[in-house]
Amino acid sequence: MKCVSLKLANFRNISSSELSFSDRNFLVGDNGQGKTNVLEALYYLSAGDSFRNSREAWAVKSGELFARVEADFELDNGNPRIAAVVLERDELGVTKNFRLDNAEVSRADFLGSFLMVLFAPENVSLMRLQPVTRRAFMNHLLAKTDPTYYDDLTTYAKSLKQRNELLTLVRRRQAEVSELGPWDDRMAVLGSRIIKKRQVLVDALGWWVGPVYSQISGQHDARLRVIYQTDAGVIEPEQYISRLIKCRDEDLRFGHTTFGPHRDDLVFLLNDVDAKQVASQGEFRLIIIALKLAEGEYIKRGLKEAPIYLLDDIFSELDESNSRRVIEFLGDAQVIVTTTDRHKLPKDANVLNVEAGVISENSAIQQPTN
Repeated sequence: MKCVSLKLANFRNISSSELSFSDRNFLVGDNGQGKTNVLEALYYLSAGDSFRNSREAWAVKSGELFARVEADFELDNGNPRIAAVVLERDELGVTKNFRLDNAEVSRADFLGSFLMVLFAPENVSLMRLQPVTRRAFMNHLLAKTDPTYYDDLTTYAKSLKQRNELLTLVRRRQAEVSELGPWDDRMAVLGSRIIKKRQVLVDALGWWVGPVYSQISGQHDARLRVIYQTDAGVIEPEQYISRLIKCRDEDLRFGHTTFGPHRDDLVFLLNDVDAKQVASQGEFRLIIIALKLAEGEYIKRGLKEAPIYLLDDIFSELDESNSRRVIEFLGDAQVIVTTTDRHKLPKDANVLNVEAGVISENSAIQQPTN
């Protein structure tokens, strides 16, 4: 899959812009000029929302009521497709409208149409510190590649909220313990399905993440593994219900559900030791890059469609050898990279200069002077 062109209107600090892409694309400019805004706009076409933690209303340019992101794609079989996301802002927040090939669709139908792999600098620290971020990685990838997973996950989240509210009422003697039964049954079916699909995903990622890490790090004796950390043996709904009943006293004491996929985690083992504890910042950055490249392989092998790689400031803490190996691994996949340094660009780079929200094309690469 390739993104052929991108049109932006009123998106963050970009008033209006039309871009053309090749296989190797580098958005070059100082910090704060709008490079990451382009990646964010593209990500909307893949995930339906932003990868940033800021308020979504801020994606609409200050003083404007709407923002529009539209792109032309070419699938690996040569078929063209058009996608657009329109964000409309009012006093209540933001409303999003999704369009595929000029027809309005739901977000659920939009997800998974255009597959992209994102690396952002904050991935490194968040993946190291927060289990919720590691769960989100699994959830986002499965939601893009398995429409039923998205439905199960959203229904599970609603059921979890209802069960937790009921636990609070039982603690206050405003409800009976027996009322938990129907919610336990529902969560057992959904939770067991979520766990199974996550396990299959992580097993598949495990086939690639180790060899990828060895290749891009140049450490051929290093061994990286990724493990899905969940309660062993809890797979079928019957086992799941038994565990919920076993945890019921603890749930009532704390006022929330203490067991389920909402508490699971992803563990990285570097040479059989928890990487979060022993890996340096540079090593952990390479681990997350390897995970993202493995994500791309999972998408390509499973869906028979190569994803687009969105790489935000990926090379800032990598030496020249590691940077070169990452680019070499990507082969002929389409890559869109942000950087502040135009002196380390490959010779075939399509260079897009970004300054104060204005984007201009410049295919000439300035080489460093001695």
